[in-house]
Amino acid sequence: CRAWITEAQNMIPFAHELGHNLGMAHAGTDTNNDGTTESTYGDYSDPMGSSRTPKLFNAAHLDQMKWGSAVTGATEVVSQTGTYEISTMGGDYTSLIAPYFRKIRKGMTSDYYYISLRRPIGYDNLVSAPYSAGVNIHRHAGGGNYTNYITTLAAGGSWVDTKNGITIKNVQVAADNI
Repeated sequence: CRAWITEAQNMIPFAHELGHNLGMAHAGTDTNNDGTTESTYGDYSDPMGSSRTPKLFNAAHLDQMKWGSAVTGATEVVSQTGTYEISTMGGDYTSLIAPYFRKIRKGMTSDYYYISLRRPIGYDNLVSAPYSAGVNIHRHAGGGNYTNYITTLAAGGSWVDTKNGITIKNVQVAADNI
């Protein structure tokens, strides 16, 4: 693979182009969750979007690369109704109290919703609002497809996919988990 980088003084284009060479597509947005990417580079929480500061890749990209599986218990598939905790991505993985992200299959498709919590700590020390303001929801169909940022839920906020009968609610945000 080859990558042409015009901003040699900035590490973000290197991370972005390396992501392409590893098989990642762009990190876009689909805030109305209709399956159409509104902005190809719209997810500022990920180097594959229009991020201009160093930070971790979003939960969907971490899962695509299997980087979450390097830490025991870092990810979990949710298959039934319940209340679940997640740990802040980028936090101390040696004292992980809950998965960094959880994913929910979107109906009878290959898409998953990814639920994660980002805070300005560790490798994510430059993550900003809205991504650091609550629980993030991304969607990814797997493989080389775009990841799409859908929304961030503040404490008490909820989001519904009526077509697939999925409701995600941020019950509370504690010091390091929800």
